[in-house]
Amino acid sequence: MEYIFLEKESKIYDFILFPQSIYFTRELEKIDKKNDNYIDVVPESLKNLYLEIEEKLMPYSEEIESLYFSDFNIWDLISKNFSIVHYSSYNSFFSMLKNLENDELKKILFLSLYSIRETKDFNKVSISDIQFLLDNDLSHFDFINSLSIDNSDKWKITNIIRNPAKTIDNWINLLEKLKDLFDYYYKQSRPRIISYGNSLVERLNKHNGENLSSITCGILDKSVLPSGNICISFINQCNISLFNLKNNSYSTFGLEVENMLNLALKAEEGHLAELITTFKNLGDTTRYKVLKNISNGITSTKDIANSLGVSSATVSYHINQLNTSKILKLERVNGKYINSVNIEWINNCISKLKKDLKL
Repeated sequence: MEYIFLEKESKIYDFILFPQSIYFTRELEKIDKKNDNYIDVVPESLKNLYLEIEEKLMPYSEEIESLYFSDFNIWDLISKNFSIVHYSSYNSFFSMLKNLENDELKKILFLSLYSIRETKDFNKVSISDIQFLLDNDLSHFDFINSLSIDNSDKWKITNIIRNPAKTIDNWINLLEKLKDLFDYYYKQSRPRIISYGNSLVERLNKHNGENLSSITCGILDKSVLPSGNICISFINQCNISLFNLKNNSYSTFGLEVENMLNLALKAEEGHLAELITTFKNLGDTTRYKVLKNISNGITSTKDIANSLGVSSATVSYHINQLNTSKILKLERVNGKYINSVNIEWINNCISKLKKDLKL
């Protein structure tokens, strides 16, 4: 399989997703609630760029939020059926959408919505199921109500289904309003997009795609990519997306995703090393007894040595190891430095252990 960087399609993809940037702050809050360490490797320059774009989009928030929802957007519904591959500009892509009849658009939207609804029967959906929805307006509400999305988003989808052709027109009008703003930011990133796109496909072609696993830190291998068509995104800089379509499938790689995956892997390896060090230190009997003494308020090296029947030097050695592994921490109390149990670190280690073991 030959890997090809699609420069024009990359711009179309980013232009379509550009309004979604208005949700950046809300997405950050979701990640923080999950205590996801992935956010720690997002470059500050990228955070600042997204925040700047978000602020610029605020005057259009009402129009954007009618088409781009908190969990998915109008593009998620369209992209499952139509590819941007081989389109020279977003104008040509949207001209194709504008030529579709209302009923055809409804059929496409209902097919896409099945992928959002939480059902094991998604792959068994027949054309007759879709046709039933198209022929029975009253069934629209029941179907939309069955989707696992916010109620406000259900209402927006209902409005889209009523007149999808008008929705496409509204979508095009919104993007036209944002075109100059998008071009301003895209122009800044275009040299990096071209450079990374050419570099990525060159490396993949050199090794016949066998190095995709190492490039993505084990997340993907060559069998997963739906085709060799690759877009590079500055809007979705932290993600890899796969669009597996009947014709002209493609993948998108974020500008920063490769760097972030490597940083996240190193951070994960560092966390794992610290976790192992912590539990190894708790595995020494004398060291554990030293820790128990300190936890019970006995902080004097001499007193701990006397209670355990060992030398003060031995106790000092174990305290040093416990400090190095973060099990103990130094605190200043009444002008004196004393060792205390690092409760926060121990709780973090226990939480990490439970997560790893799925307890």
